[in-house]
Parts: sequence; C-alpha cells; structure tokens
Amino acid sequence: MANVDWDRFMEHGIWIAVTVVVAALVLLVLLRWLPGWIKALIGKITPKGEDWSRASRIVSRFILWVSIIAIVVAIVLVILPGVGVDISMVTDALKDAGNAVLIWLRDHGLKIAVIFG
Repeated sequence: MANVDWDRFMEHGIWIAVTVVVAALVLLVLLRWLPGWIKALIGKITPKGEDWSRASRIVSRFILWVSIIAIVVAIVLVILPGVGVDISMVTDALKDAGNAVLIWLRDHGLKIAVIFG
C-alpha cells in the first residue's frame, strides 16, 4: 500500500474543497436549467406542431449524465495529485484531446453556430 503524503494533502486540501464546491454548483445549475435549455433548443429546430418532449428529456438526461461523469473525473484528477499520485499521462492526453476539440471548433464552430442561429 502506498504511503500518503498527508502534509502535501493538507497543503493542497483547499483546492480540493474548492473543486468539489464548484463541481456541485455546476451540477446544480445543470439540474435546474438544462432541461429548459434543451427543450427550447429542440423547439427551435423541430417542425411546429410536433411533440418532441420525450426526445428533449432523453437528450437532457444524456447530457446530465455525461456532465456528472465529467465532474467526477475532474474531482478525481484534482484529488489524486494531492495524495501523491502521478497523473501526468492522463493530463497530457486530456490536453491533447482538448487541443483537438478547440481546433475542430475553430474550423467548424462558426458554421454550426450560423446553422443553429
């Protein structure tokens, strides 16, 4: 079993607490407003008179679960270095993925925004 560097953990404990609080606030915002946002978006892109409420609930649940998973992963990625675990391989892979997403959004995001706008 690995030894935990408790001094380092206590030193960085405030950042863990801040991460957990911010994650909880993001989750509360998603729970409160996400269904309305999805329903409004689906209402904009679907033909008038059609009932897409079931689809909006499914999409809302999917986005909510993906968000919960992302929040849990973010919390874990903040806690692990605090207890001395090297996560540089994971963070490097996430940076590469994030850069790829940003490049894709830069190249295609404006076109998508114009279509939905």
